[in-house]
Amino acid sequence: MGVGSIIAAVSAFGCALLGMLLAGVPIAGSVLSFASPLVALSGLITGGVAWSKGRSAGVAHGPAIVGCVLSAMVFLPSLVIALTCGLCNACYSAALLDPDARGRFTKDFHYQFGDPVDSESALGDTQAAPPSPPPAFPEPDAPLDEPGNDLDSPGERAE
Repeated sequence: MGVGSIIAAVSAFGCALLGMLLAGVPIAGSVLSFASPLVALSGLITGGVAWSKGRSAGVAHGPAIVGCVLSAMVFLPSLVIALTCGLCNACYSAALLDPDARGRFTKDFHYQFGDPVDSESALGDTQAAPPSPPPAFPEPDAPLDEPGNDLDSPGERAE
């Protein structure tokens, strides 16, 4: 089981590296990125079990210690790769697989040289309708420090 833990640690490192390199390839990058921490965790568990059984049986448990250490060293970077490259690839893959989602977000936020473009135009070459005027607001109240306001002095009131 100790050798299996070493193999799992090396496999997790390979999955993490390939998942990072294949982040632009739909689905493959996600599968490799998300598999990496799972394989590293299984190597850590397998190495721990082999280490424990080796100590209790009195046999050499060197490979189990090496497998535990390697799996622990690979686990955190592979988790970071899964949460960055894997999630990025998952979003990229979802956008490629859903043809209705393409352009949904760019259509309404498309501006050409500062002028809003009609969202119904596919090429964006027609001008949008002019914006409506802002709503009218009531006149603001007079400032409190002007004479004639109620707060001039406590005993004196303006008439």
